[in-house]
Amino acid sequence: MYERKTNEAPRRRGRPSKYKKEMIEQVFELSLLGLTNQAIADFFGITLTVYDSWMVYNEEFADARNRGRDAADAKVARSLYKKALGFSYDETYEQYNADGELIRTEITHKTVVPDTQACLKWLALRQRDKWADVSKSEHTVRYSGEVDLNVVSEQLRNRDEYTDEDLDLALKIGLQGLEFPVHGQKN
Repeated sequence: MYERKTNEAPRRRGRPSKYKKEMIEQVFELSLLGLTNQAIADFFGITLTVYDSWMVYNEEFADARNRGRDAADAKVARSLYKKALGFSYDETYEQYNADGELIRTEITHKTVVPDTQACLKWLALRQRDKWADVSKSEHTVRYSGEVDLNVVSEQLRNRDEYTDEDLDLALKIGLQGLEFPVHGQKN
């Protein structure tokens, strides 16, 4: 029987791995850009199955991917939060003459109003049980006493597009002065 010498490394079966330590930083950067697992595997020239095995057997590789994803997700969450609340910024315009000398600088203070869709998305993600189906509203009104027409009309006024049910409801409750675009078309 063959005995391996103690100072010899065990032989591996199959092809040599394409995995290199330098890929740890690359997977971090690619994850930071928001690439999917398939896109990262394609970048490295490997199959998704091989990529998944690298994630299992190379802790540093998996950790770098997770750190990149977490950082990208946090950046998007900050942007969504900022857009949901609205924000202000200064925009600088500089005008130069033909010689390249600055002849005028204009600073304009701009305000971005809060975005309703960003608010709804943020709430749907953070308080799923309360806000997950906010965009899937019910269009039928069942009369069971008093109906607050102000609430219904405000909901209809804040829509970007209207279904046939929305238009019927608006006619039933007597909303006047609204311009309803054709179903499926935006203003």
